[in-house]
Amino acid sequence: MKTYCCIALTTVVAALAALAGPEQLVKERAKQVRDRNNESQDVPSHPNTPPATAPATPAPAVRPAQGSTKPSPLAKIRADIAAWQNPKAVNEDSKKEFTKDVLAAVRGSKSPATPSVNQFGGRLSAAVAGKSLGGSELSRLADNINLAVNSASLSDERTDEIAAQVQSDLKKSGVDVTAANGVADSLKELMAGLKE
Repeated sequence: MKTYCCIALTTVVAALAALAGPEQLVKERAKQVRDRNNESQDVPSHPNTPPATAPATPAPAVRPAQGSTKPSPLAKIRADIAAWQNPKAVNEDSKKEFTKDVLAAVRGSKSPATPSVNQFGGRLSAAVAGKSLGGSELSRLADNINLAVNSASLSDERTDEIAAQVQSDLKKSGVDVTAANGVADSLKELMAGLKE
């Protein structure tokens, strides 16, 4: 009878081993070794179920640093352009503020020349005065200005794309073709100055 049980048990184990594959055998062997080590060290054995994973805790909300409630330069650029949609807001002070905000957005070691930024701001303010820029056009315009003043390492093709997007967004907002072209040309000059 013992022989019969041993043969039956060996047959069952061999059949299971053939069905389980080598990966399963390795895992089972590792579990057996772990359990024996735990027993020899008087550590209670673990069930064969995987440990429950703790629920993922959400990442804490990013809070501004103490005292840094100032809007970002990009937000300021967006606000400057939005204000210019009212023709009464276009004046020398608002243009100077725009120039300051654009220069504050520079992150690299190369900064555009102030006269280039002034010229661009003058053309842009004249172009958008009295126009109604949509939210997406306004955001893209500010984003592209930010890209432009940080474009020293960008290819000529990429800087042309930035200027073309600005021109396109202005035209979509009702800016006439000549004014939109002037703004795009001024932006190209600003970006070219960064590559010198």
